[in-house]
Amino acid sequence: MSWKPTNEGFAAWTDQVIVPSEVLYAFDQPIVFVADVGLSSTLFVKFQENNDSNYYYACPIGEEHLSALKSNELSLRGALGYGPTSIVDLSDDFHVRRFWHDEISLWDDVMLPARRVGLASTGAPIWDSLEEARALLALTFQGTSLGRGQMPLGMLTALINKTHEAARRILVPPHLAGLKSASIDFQVAQPKFSSLVVALRHPVFKHKLLKRLNSDHASEELTTEIEDNSKEFVDNISELAASAEKGEISLAIAQERFASLEQIKSIVPTERNKLTELAITANSEHQRSLVVVTHETGDKIVRARKLIEAKPITDVGRIIQVNDKRSTVVYQSVRGKEVTFTMDEALFQSMEKENQLKLGNRIKTVGFLQRRARRDSINLTENPQTSAGAAVPTN
Repeated sequence: MSWKPTNEGFAAWTDQVIVPSEVLYAFDQPIVFVADVGLSSTLFVKFQENNDSNYYYACPIGEEHLSALKSNELSLRGALGYGPTSIVDLSDDFHVRRFWHDEISLWDDVMLPARRVGLASTGAPIWDSLEEARALLALTFQGTSLGRGQMPLGMLTALINKTHEAARRILVPPHLAGLKSASIDFQVAQPKFSSLVVALRHPVFKHKLLKRLNSDHASEELTTEIEDNSKEFVDNISELAASAEKGEISLAIAQERFASLEQIKSIVPTERNKLTELAITANSEHQRSLVVVTHETGDKIVRARKLIEAKPITDVGRIIQVNDKRSTVVYQSVRGKEVTFTMDEALFQSMEKENQLKLGNRIKTVGFLQRRARRDSINLTENPQTSAGAAVPTN
């Protein structure tokens, strides 16, 4: 699809040649370059040529965004989102012929640079905004109803609410899931339209909660665990998406990643909910992860959840209750539900003696899950595995 001006635009603001200060990509002539225009650096991206006209996107760009573009941390589309974007017609000798201010706001997405494609062709998707790239956890939705300048209020409200619920299930340590949102909250970057980007930044802990935790380093420990939860979730979804690319998600992977299937179920794009794609970004101290879930993969995730309803599944969480008399353990699953199970008495006594059933310990169970209104139960097919957890609130 080619662009045709709908009006004459504005006359050239200068009769001086536009001189590239840095060429980022060239093919016979500069295609992507930076030049000084007035008092700001301006990014020029060529998208079309007709006869002796060369049409470029042009927008001011800051050093941080330029550096991110050059390091392939930011896509061309993302770099053009730094400031107001104009269209500039340059002659072959780089004189400005005409320019347009408002045309680009009327364009369909197909006229803009491809999503998640940067200067270097790596084959892997990259980020369309720095808010997304550097978030603790970012959820980026695309859909037929998500416009560049507007979207239905009902869809916006539903996505924000579902994102809030999903983010808490993903990030908040399970044994703290019952706390009010104000106890553990997250700063959020300004949401972006076109695709809806909800980028969560650093966590915020209520002082009252930190005082209740039995640790001198409660804030640091909680932050580390939240970062780890974010990374683990993206890694698990990446495994599911990779399995989906080969056909249907394998039964073994669906059973092993049951908890992640449950965490993503309310926000996964499907053919029915008018979402076409969900990109998930996670940042921890040591790693940055990105996975893109298409609606085709989303449909396979929905089918995989149904497939394992009557199969043994793997669940994970934190121990919140132990009943010595009945050899019963209750844990808070990362799925947001409490789960109970009864163990062989000898195994229970052995694990308790070794301090493996301590409140707050992480736990991994395998068995047949029975969904119940108040508290799920699981009939174990394997011995549970536990490991030490972080701080536990005191009364």
